[in-house]
Amino acid sequence: MKVAMISDWYPPKLGGVETLVEEMAENMNNRPEAKVDVITQNFSSTFTFRDKLEENNGVTVKRLAGITGPFHNTYFHPELPFKIKELFKEEDYDVVHTHHFFTPLSVLSTKVAREMYPPRECIVSTNHTYHEKSDSILFTIPKFFASLAGKSSDRILAGSQAAAKIAREICDPDKVRIIRYGVPIDSFNPEKKSQELRERLGVDSDSMIMYAGRFGKRKGVEYLIKAFNSSLDKLDGSKLVLIGKGSKEKTYRKIIDDLNLKDDVIIEGFKPKEELEKFYATADFAVFPSVRDESFGRVLTEAMASGTPYIATEIPGFEEVFEDGTGFILPPTDVKALSEKIVELGTNSELRERFGENGRKVAVDKYSWDEIVDEILGVYNEVFSEV
Repeated sequence: MKVAMISDWYPPKLGGVETLVEEMAENMNNRPEAKVDVITQNFSSTFTFRDKLEENNGVTVKRLAGITGPFHNTYFHPELPFKIKELFKEEDYDVVHTHHFFTPLSVLSTKVAREMYPPRECIVSTNHTYHEKSDSILFTIPKFFASLAGKSSDRILAGSQAAAKIAREICDPDKVRIIRYGVPIDSFNPEKKSQELRERLGVDSDSMIMYAGRFGKRKGVEYLIKAFNSSLDKLDGSKLVLIGKGSKEKTYRKIIDDLNLKDDVIIEGFKPKEELEKFYATADFAVFPSVRDESFGRVLTEAMASGTPYIATEIPGFEEVFEDGTGFILPPTDVKALSEKIVELGTNSELRERFGENGRKVAVDKYSWDEIVDEILGVYNEVFSEV
């Protein structure tokens, strides 16, 4: 079958959705029964007039001409519906699988796939969004826009109950299927532990604690820095390594300066996946202190696959991925509770080892892309059987 995987957000743009779409496309394309093309934008701040064609790890990536706007890197082209219709007819895709309910490329592609003649046989949308205020009046217009995709789709996929909530609010709940997102268990692997990395960071036998993710308001990193500071009297010599970038970096640096933590907290910035895998495997444990709006706990699955215990917050998305015996889960913004668990993990190597082994087993058993792709292809075939 020919599959068009469509997303406004795709590498080189950085983020969880981008990574998931890339991995899903590549793993599905490895199957003999599927040929996957990715259709995305060109990520240009000035208007481009020519589409670009790339080949990435066996997947054909079609980057459409147009312009990327400043608001959430949203793509725009005045003739977008016509471009999409022409592309669908030219390639004659059996499946149109769009990602994200709230971006123009995905919404219009879903609508075109349904309204064109002949319509595509199988139209699937994946919603990656959860927001605690999705019931408020502020979401009226975005949800109307998203409903255009939801109502045009044969099936709607979500990685969690949290992400499924919006989907069920805007379309027929019977269309919704929950399929977890995978993690590359060969890439995120305990065997990538690096003594060289520990030495570069100045970590010897002391605890190396890591955070990976955006530096944004909802990620709660300021609470982690404060909790780490409170734990230092019992974890002298430990290092907190922050991996990522974003709008809150200046705020974090000020907190670090104010608490006199320049020698204890290391901001590493963005790391490509190959390096990030080493950080996960090398860290003694990870902390993910988000305060809201996580549709899925991708970072938890990365930690588990790496054999690394973790501390996460008790919010939708994270709660569904968390497994007893792989880490700790705490209320968000609770600096005291977080500090206590940092000390508990930092001073108990046997507990860390047990949590890490359990997490690796959970990742292999539940989050292998092989299993996830089987489920997605099963949804495609379910739709084909109804045609």
